[in-house]
Amino acid sequence: MRRVLLLLIAGSLFIWGCATDEYQSLRAELNQLKSDYYSDIRSLKERMRSLEESSSRAATQETITGLRESQERILNQINDLRREIQMIQGRLDEDSYRAEKALRDASTERDLLRTEIGELKTSLNELAAKVETMRQAPVPAEESSKEGTGGREIKP
Repeated sequence: MRRVLLLLIAGSLFIWGCATDEYQSLRAELNQLKSDYYSDIRSLKERMRSLEESSSRAATQETITGLRESQERILNQINDLRREIQMIQGRLDEDSYRAEKALRDASTERDLLRTEIGELKTSLNELAAKVETMRQAPVPAEESSKEGTGGREIKP
């Protein structure tokens, strides 16, 4: 009984020690995250101040003209790209239509060929059955004499 009690106490202390180590580890990690967070906030505030200072300067007429010209060039490029995309889309639609038509035609032809092959198989099976019955049927005496003379009857 004492051994069991000692083992329980030792196990509890071991688990509590592990939990304490894990708690300390999590606490240190949380402190590091807080520190990183506050340093990021400070750097963002500094960036905002510098951006506010640079934006507070008045834009000159040359800057405005340069921006307008740049916008016009970009707009022209966008319009050219739209036209090219429309042309490519048209070609793609045409090619897609042709491919679908070719697939439908090929499918129809394949179905016709399958039907024809089925009919040929049926005919072949019928012929094979006729040949087999001819082989099994006894040949009458008159027909055997005709077969030897090429199908003509010999007259004495």
